[in-house]
This record gives sequence, C-alpha cells and structure tokens, in this order.
Amino acid sequence: MNFEIIPNWHPVFVHFTIGLLGISALFYMAGLVTKKDVFYTVGKWNLWVGVAITIGTVLAGLQAAGTVDHDAESHAAMMDHRNWALTTAGVFGALGLWSFLKHQRSTPTALFTIVLFLASSMIAITGFKGAELVYRHGTGVMSLPDTGTHDHSAHAHGIETEDMADMPHHEGEANVTKIADDHNDSVDIEHDHSSHPH
Repeated sequence: MNFEIIPNWHPVFVHFTIGLLGISALFYMAGLVTKKDVFYTVGKWNLWVGVAITIGTVLAGLQAAGTVDHDAESHAAMMDHRNWALTTAGVFGALGLWSFLKHQRSTPTALFTIVLFLASSMIAITGFKGAELVYRHGTGVMSLPDTGTHDHSAHAHGIETEDMADMPHHEGEANVTKIADDHNDSVDIEHDHSSHPH
C-alpha cells in the first residue's frame, strides 16, 4: 500500500466507527425484539470496541482539519462536520460508558436500546457531511481525473476494445484510431447515399 496517498488516518478509522457503532444498534434492537441475550452480547461488544476506536477517529479528524488544504466554503463545511462528529462521539461515549457500567451482567433496558438506535441516525448525518467534504468540496483529495483530454471516440461509437487488451500500447491506440476513422467514413458514405436516392 502506498501510504503517500493518505493525507491523514481519519478515513481509515472512520469506517470502523460507522460499522461497529451502526451494527451495535441493530444487534441491540434484535435483542429487544427476540429477547435473546446473544444479540445483546454481540451488540455490547460492538458498542464498546466502536467507542474505543472512535477516540482515534476523532483525534485523527481534528488532526486532518488542521492539515488539509481548504478554502472558506470548505472550511465552513468542515466545521459543521466537526461539530456533528464531536456531538455524535459524545453521545456514543456516554452510551458506551452506560452500557459498560450497567449491562455487563444485566439485560439492557428498552429505553437504552431505543436511544442507541436513534443515536445511530447521528452517525448517518455526520458521515454524510464528511462525504460532502470530499466529494463536493474536494477536501483532502490530492488529484482529480482530467476528463477533458481523454479520447472518447472508441466509447462514443461502441467500438469493442477487449480484443486489443493483449496488444502493445501503441498498437492498441493505432487500431482504435483506425477503427474509429473507418466507422466515421462508413457513416459518411451511408449519409451520402441516403441523401441522394436512386
């Protein structure tokens, strides 16, 4: 793995936070519905581990906020994401501590389960705002594809290029150009014939 493409560790940690905390709410809800302790057990471990990893997620996120390039508009979006993230982390931190102190040997209450399930919506909102930073504002992105210089002739005319996969690069390009030219010539010939009926 080329770690040079990763400007910070926040994108690595955040997936564990979303996955573990999100799935913990589902297992808690399954335990509430089925009354089976196995679901609560799995839910509790996901919650505890998720909260522990979220500490790293938040620290990495704060470090990222101070190091990635951004303008005024993306800065405002970043602060909005940060505020949601800190609030969400605080809520899950409190729920994790509540669960660790009260539910190690007892069944979680329905109130706790419902609050945990509702709190998971905060993860979705926080994640959406984080995704906007990357995909809408380009924050933390090192480069973008240059779509203006790509030759679309092979794609625009539906020319099959799979058979040229094993060809040398320069031969493949030459064949694509030749096929595209031949295709354009045939279209012109057909057009001339259609415009001058016999």
